[in-house]
Amino acid sequence: MADSSQLGLVVAGLCVAAAVLLVVGFIVDRIATARRSAEFFAAVNDSAWGTPVASLAPGAHGFVANVEPAPEPFSRFEVSHEAGPVYNPLAWLFPTTTPRREYLFFFANLPEPPTQELAWAHRRTPPAALSRAPDRTLWTLHHLDIIDGEYTTRGDNPNGVSHVFVELQTRFGPQMEQVTVYRDDAYHVRLMVRSASLIGADVPKLVGLVRAMGRAARF
Repeated sequence: MADSSQLGLVVAGLCVAAAVLLVVGFIVDRIATARRSAEFFAAVNDSAWGTPVASLAPGAHGFVANVEPAPEPFSRFEVSHEAGPVYNPLAWLFPTTTPRREYLFFFANLPEPPTQELAWAHRRTPPAALSRAPDRTLWTLHHLDIIDGEYTTRGDNPNGVSHVFVELQTRFGPQMEQVTVYRDDAYHVRLMVRSASLIGADVPKLVGLVRAMGRAARF
């Protein structure tokens, strides 16, 4: 009986220790995410040629901000960091080696709809290529070797948007999730990037490439 009682105490102690470790891991993860969100927000402030006005302040959840005034060539420029709770103990204990669902989004509008368009999504056929709309044939499907995937363009001179897209993939390929330049959309330019492995110094490069995409989309 004594051995059984001691074993029970040991098991209970291990369970309590594991629970405490998980709670501590969750708290540390939230603190680290909040710091990263603040770092991204500060990097936007330093690189976007405008002031980010937050509708959701940086924190463990991320942030949402409009840059005012919007950087050239845009009439509207929004950046958001989505960092919801990660219900994965491995991500709390091993944050650098466990995949996380955390994203940076860039949304922008041009003064006029873009004349050159582009669509790409990670590990998916571009939606425009699957469309049954009458103008589907206007889209051209391209294969890009460095990602072993496809993207689509539309317009009489899409070389500029294609060049910026290739540069995005060259610099941030493993983190890239989605790129769209659409004339018929709430936002003319959208960029979605997995941000768990990014640092603040990456943000100015992303902002610069989004702006380059906007310029290329106008010609």
